[in-house]
Formats: sequence, structure tokens, C-alpha cells
Amino acid sequence: MCDNIMSFLIGGFHTTGNMMTWCLYYLTKHPEVQEKVYEELIEVLGDEDIKPQVIDETLRVSVLAPWGARIHEFDLQVGEYIIPKETPMLLPFGVVLQDPNLWPEPQRFDPDRFNSDNLKKLPNLSYQPFGFAGKRKCPGWRLSIAEGLVFLSVLVKRFKFHLVEGQHVKPVYRLVTSPSEEIWVTVTKR
Repeated sequence: MCDNIMSFLIGGFHTTGNMMTWCLYYLTKHPEVQEKVYEELIEVLGDEDIKPQVIDETLRVSVLAPWGARIHEFDLQVGEYIIPKETPMLLPFGVVLQDPNLWPEPQRFDPDRFNSDNLKKLPNLSYQPFGFAGKRKCPGWRLSIAEGLVFLSVLVKRFKFHLVEGQHVKPVYRLVTSPSEEIWVTVTKR
């Protein structure tokens, strides 16, 4: 039980913290999206809910969890190759999240990719920001999304965020993708 609690606290801190760092970064780079989130918080904008779309697109563009490890209990055939059972494999989730065949202009931040019409067009398993599907998925993914939505809602409703000019932020791919440097923003009360 204690190990599970520690996993959620430590794992949830890094993934959620970096997810929200990237989310604020993308919102400062795209003030029109930041305003759309704010307007949604102030009044109902119809059936679409932009906040989850912003979180989903943040996870896709930032490739928050770039890879996962897996050991199969059986031989696995991939094309003409056979991977023997118990062979450690590193799976690059970011390749799918940045595939231009699935995501036109994959580096462009566009939350509308996740509106209900566009979601219907995506093939199965094309969006797996928290790792493998099913029981192999990150155990804290729901907590991370819930925290992200609360964070986004509270902050954008009260403040406007602007990126301090002159920053050249690049992703650093580790266990969790983080910015290459601190991201500085100015905050203005709404």
C-alpha cells in the first residue's frame, strides 16, 4: 500500500507538473486558445469543451511520456522479425504522437484536433500519451488529467499569461519530457 501511495505521489508530481508547465507554455504561445478557454469558463460555448482538448493537445505535442518499456511473455512477430519472449523492448510513444500521417503539421499546437468530429476520424491507438492501452496504461492518468483540468480552470479564469520574450524552449526527452530551461511568464490579473 505504501509503495502504491509513493508511486502516485512521486510519479504524479513529475508527469502532472511537466504537463501543466507545457500547457501554460503552449497557452502563452497561442493567446487565442488561452482566450477561448477563458471564455468557456465564463460562459457556456455550446457542446464542445475546450479544456480537455487543450490538455490532450498539450500531451500530444509535448510527448510527455516519450517511451515505455515492456517485456513480452511470448515470442512476438513484427513484420519479418521475431522478437524472442522475455526480450526487453523500449517502445517510442512519441513516434505515433508526432506521425504526420495521423497528425498533419505535428509540431503545431491545435486543440481542435481533439474536437468530437476530428476524434471520430482517428484510428485506434493513435493517441496514447499515458502509455499502453488497457491495464498497461499509467495508473495515475485519470488523476493527472483531473489535476490538469482544475489547474487550467482556476488559473486561466483568474489570470492572463504571457511568455517573456527571448526564450528558446526545447523539449528534453527523459523518462518525462521537460523543458530545456525554466519557462518565464508574466502574469496579469483578469
